[in-house]
Order: sequence, then C-alpha cells, then structure tokens
Amino acid sequence: MTLIPSVSIISCLCPTFCSLDFLKELDTIKVTAQFSVWYGHYFVWALRNHMTQLEFLSPKHSWNAFYKECKQGFEKVLKPPKDSREKLYKSADYTGAVQQGFKQRIQQDDPVKERKWLEQGERAMIDWHDSVSKPFAIEEVQELPPQGPDAKRQKLDDWVLVPENQFLAQHPGAASLTVSFPNRQGFTLKVELSVSVLFLKQRIAQVIEIPAVKYKLSGKSGVLEDDKKSLAHYNVGPGDILTLSL
Repeated sequence: MTLIPSVSIISCLCPTFCSLDFLKELDTIKVTAQFSVWYGHYFVWALRNHMTQLEFLSPKHSWNAFYKECKQGFEKVLKPPKDSREKLYKSADYTGAVQQGFKQRIQQDDPVKERKWLEQGERAMIDWHDSVSKPFAIEEVQELPPQGPDAKRQKLDDWVLVPENQFLAQHPGAASLTVSFPNRQGFTLKVELSVSVLFLKQRIAQVIEIPAVKYKLSGKSGVLEDDKKSLAHYNVGPGDILTLSL
C-alpha cells in the first residue's frame, strides 16, 4: 500500500509535470513526517537549524501545512515501537546513529529508491529502524545501582532553601527555564514559578513526547523529587537550567 497523504493536493500543484527539485522536496517533507511520527516531533525539530532541507518545519513556511497533513496521515497508519523515543534520550550514540541515518535518507538522490520507500510505507520504517538499532541490541543498559545513605547530593535540606513565599516575592511573574539533555540540544520554556513540578514536566512531555512519569528533573538544589511541590519550593528561578534524566 502506498502511504502518500494528500495526493489530491500534489495533483493540483503538479497536474502534468514536476521538476526533480519539486519531487525531491515533496519526498523530504513526507519522509520527515514519517520520522516525526516514529521518533517524535522533537527529534526532527532539533535538527532544523542544522539542515536547510527542513525549513518547512517553521509554522510560517508555505509548505508547513502540507507537512502537518502528511504527519496526520502517517499517524493513522504507522505504529512505532513503544521504546523508539525513549532510546533517543538514553543513548547519545543511538541518537547520533538515527540522526545520521535520517540525514542520509533525506540527502538520498535516487528517485527509484525514494518511490520504493514511500510505497513500502510502515515496512520501510520498520526495516530502517531495525538496521539502525541492530548494533545497539547487544548492548545491555547499565542501570545505576541503588543509592545508599551517602547520596546526599540528591536530597534537599529544607533549611538551605529560601521559603517558598519569600522566593515568589523575590521572583514575581513568569520565568524562562532551560531544559537540557545530556549530549543533546536543550530548549526553553516560560512558566510561573508557583506551578507544580508535575505541571512543568507535563509541559516538557508535550515537547519531547515522553510521559512525565518516565523522567526526573534536577536543578541547582538537586532532584525535584516531589511532583506536587512548586518550582518556587525548590528555589527554581529565572534563567535556571534543569536537567532531564530517565
């Protein structure tokens, strides 16, 4: 089955003849939509500043609406592995391999192979994903050992923190916070410091497309352990960098 959303749109734009450049751009948009569904929007969004071919990701670009329609079409038919996105945040090497493979696929200049890829639909993504993941399949994920009594760095001493009400008075209004990932490009969010840790994690989850319960956040004062407490309770302030870990 050929998975090419919005064929009618393409026909209207190109009723009889399309230049190779035009067809290549359409291929790039559709393949990017596939990868966005498979690995999450943040995966392709993080590459936009490094690949001129991805300019259509900008909401202001004339092709952005077509990209979104392609993505919606693929969301109905593609069923990526449940852990396909989590692996990106657990292994920098794995992320690098996927990014490199994506770039090579976008830069591929073979109309026959490009058409075959789109005709295969989900099968093409499954085969590609398996080929990229195979070198990492034999690597066992090394879990950190349980922390003993000496793990004081990740426990907050309340007496060190400024009281919540006092901290909010010192930092009124919304604050810009940077969320960082080891070996990956971070991003900035703007929130009120009175919101809960869980609220912030849910906002982050919308960007990285990983459930909030799957990861922890750490700030200058340690791990933000209690999701119900506010950011101000942990003295998270304007300009702070929060680190995400799975």
